[in-house]
Amino acid sequence: MDPSFAGALNEFLEENSRSVRDLQDEIQAVRMVQVDTLFSRLRRVVRDYSVESNKEIRLRIEGGETELDKTVTDQLHGPLLHLIRNAMDHGIESSEDRRQAAKDTAGTIWLRAFHRGGHVIVEVQDDGKGMDVQRIRQKGSGPGVNRRKR
Repeated sequence: MDPSFAGALNEFLEENSRSVRDLQDEIQAVRMVQVDTLFSRLRRVVRDYSVESNKEIRLRIEGGETELDKTVTDQLHGPLLHLIRNAMDHGIESSEDRRQAAKDTAGTIWLRAFHRGGHVIVEVQDDGKGMDVQRIRQKGSGPGVNRRKR
């Protein structure tokens, strides 16, 4: 093969590779959205539930500017909605119960997104009563529960 042709071909292939990488980067950038687009939909759920249940609930969002692929945020909506509803139903107490426990009468749910080790971490936390360990033990020893170790 003619050395000048081989050099030109090699240069063309390198330029083509750079162009493909640039295009992939641009496509990825277009697909990225801030998680606040997802979190803001959940804010409405909390507000509506708070009114319906007569519980005072605040939603605190941290890291809303964190970016994720739109497909991932779409896939996270269902699981996050379930976690938020669980926190509102079973975690956050009524204002009266919170007052008796010397807590702020408004319960708080935190939604956080942040980068750690090349990954995006999304956390849900609430300041509710926590799990009733005694009730879990009772449910775990009731009829129909297999207690054999696996």
